[in-house]
Amino acid sequence: MIEDERIRLLMAKGMPVEDMAVMLGMPRGEIDRQVRLAFSELLNRYGKIAVSGEHMARLASDWDLLTGSLTRYAGEQALAKLIQDVTDNHPLTVAFLDVDNLKVINDHFGHQAGDRLLCRIVHTIFSQIRRSDLVIRWAGDEFVLVLPGASPAAAEELIGRIQRADPEIQFSIGLALYKPGEDVMTLIDRADQAMYQQKRAKKAIHGLPETKRPGIEIDRRHDQITSATRTFRVGAEDN
Repeated sequence: MIEDERIRLLMAKGMPVEDMAVMLGMPRGEIDRQVRLAFSELLNRYGKIAVSGEHMARLASDWDLLTGSLTRYAGEQALAKLIQDVTDNHPLTVAFLDVDNLKVINDHFGHQAGDRLLCRIVHTIFSQIRRSDLVIRWAGDEFVLVLPGASPAAAEELIGRIQRADPEIQFSIGLALYKPGEDVMTLIDRADQAMYQQKRAKKAIHGLPETKRPGIEIDRRHDQITSATRTFRVGAEDN
């Protein structure tokens, strides 16, 4: 377990190792050692084997350093493997989560406040999910929860626990149960569209104007471009 909780908090803020060493008055080598411990904890959470220091560059591409969730590229690869194990008795549900009003928070309170909100939401999710579940940072304010063995009803119960754990955080969410034969992007797109329906319903209740959701074909063309460069999409935010 990581020995200095301050390092974990600074990692969550995306602070470089060099700046951590100056702020904490600790040797660079000690910071490096504890950062490796933190990444090892993340790997063990998802049932992987901790890697040695020379693989840290590859490891960093798999994990979002701000929130501790998987990157989009790594999440897609993990989900592609998990759907191969789906059976009638072992379903898989994904939840597409979009943080409400992040752009408003960034505009009025600064991006550091927005970053703190993202970390708070992800940490709340981590406190409620199982070891077998995955959390993927899909885009700037969008996350995908992968829930192996969970039905939509079980997923709804999980979402309720997350919301009760921190009632102040607000997000829109859509669920999709994996259908035999569909690919990863089709599954994610269905959850994305379900999330947008919930967001649109919220805006209707509050009398806010609707915004159009990018079409599936546009998203897929973008995916073909970004998957080769191992980056994730940052689309227009729906407030």
